[in-house]
Amino acid sequence: MSERPDISLEEPETIGKSFNGHAGLVQSISFSPDGKFLASGSEDKSIIIWNIEPQNPIAQKLDGHVDNIWNIDFTPDGTVFAAASTDGSVTFWDAETHIPIGTPLAAHSNEVTSVDFSPDGKMFATSSFDSTIILWDSTTRLPIGKAFSGQSEAIFNVKFSADGSMLVSDGDNNSIILWDIETHEIIGEPLIKHSNYVNSVDISSDGKLIASASADDTVIIWNLKTGQPVGQPLRGHSQSVIDVTFNPDANILA
Repeated sequence: MSERPDISLEEPETIGKSFNGHAGLVQSISFSPDGKFLASGSEDKSIIIWNIEPQNPIAQKLDGHVDNIWNIDFTPDGTVFAAASTDGSVTFWDAETHIPIGTPLAAHSNEVTSVDFSPDGKMFATSSFDSTIILWDSTTRLPIGKAFSGQSEAIFNVKFSADGSMLVSDGDNNSIILWDIETHEIIGEPLIKHSNYVNSVDISSDGKLIASASADDTVIIWNLKTGQPVGQPLRGHSQSVIDVTFNPDANILA
């Protein structure tokens, strides 16, 4: 792939009113797979589940953590969502009843920065400031093999590839790393083009592209097969870019 895909730059419009309910910064948002609900996690240590239409909370604040909520992700079937926290744990919630499932998972020795379910929902991965990634069995919630280690500094984000064969991680060493699910080893050389730490990564639904958002105020689109940037970095922000995501058709990037 040598050309950047068409990226829509039309001026976006807000839909309805703002979602207001947290007492602190909103750190993470995640749509349910059917697009009907939105889960938000905040530094106020709580999670709120919202109706998209009408735009109102459908559950009181869900309190299961003693510190910031860094990241939230739904299972592919939308029945469960998980929350990763600064308190070093991951909690699991029934998406319909909003009741916690089991006890919090003590996942890492430091802040848990992200949680991501595999495309088939059978596994999930967590990343941490302890510089490791752990792969877990979704049913037993026990680790699968050894921790993924080799990234020298904090890991901010981890994502499964579209086919579930690899993980992509980022962090404050300015690099993006690909990991083999079977061997838990690094694939090839780190992708390094950013001049500051990488806050977020996402993989397109067709598995061809990676997008990375950085504290250097840019977004880079990468060819996953070659490990090379596609075109020039995208510059539209005046400060650190915190998050980046593809739409399901992989032709729009936010």
